[in-house]
Amino acid sequence: MAIISAEKVWDLNKEELLNLLDSKVLMPSHRAVRFYAPSFMHYKTRYFCSSSNFFPTFSVTGTSCALNCKHCGGKVLSTMHSAESADKLFSLCSKLKQNGALGCLISGGCLPDGSVPLKQYALTIEKIKRELDLTVFVHSGVIDKETAVLLKSAGVDAVLIDVIGS
Repeated sequence: MAIISAEKVWDLNKEELLNLLDSKVLMPSHRAVRFYAPSFMHYKTRYFCSSSNFFPTFSVTGTSCALNCKHCGGKVLSTMHSAESADKLFSLCSKLKQNGALGCLISGGCLPDGSVPLKQYALTIEKIKRELDLTVFVHSGVIDKETAVLLKSAGVDAVLIDVIGS
């Protein structure tokens, strides 16, 4: 199977996508596994001690979430730094970078369609990557193609989605 670009994956039909997944073309060449501990919880063991300063979380919706799912109930949003504008997001990232942050998670509450409204933050995320050199993860919720392409162009390091078991 020929290698295809990430943009073309969106145009595959179900059978083509399943064949691509089965081909193992998408398997990473290195088999390293990295674990991240959420910064909204404090962990301290003999092997690891978390810090909310190294990888802080930001909510682009403040504490607002249209879905109010049982697994969260919006409680996780109250542990995040509120960044309800692009200027505020950049300002908070700048301040936290000065205090030793290595990266951040940009998330927020969901809209009724299950998406997190990240599209209007893409240029700011690109600026954060370029000027602050932070690792940037985003939690997108359900994502459309346009937002995915914008986030890829912005240089995000990882996109996280929720997979709820029930």
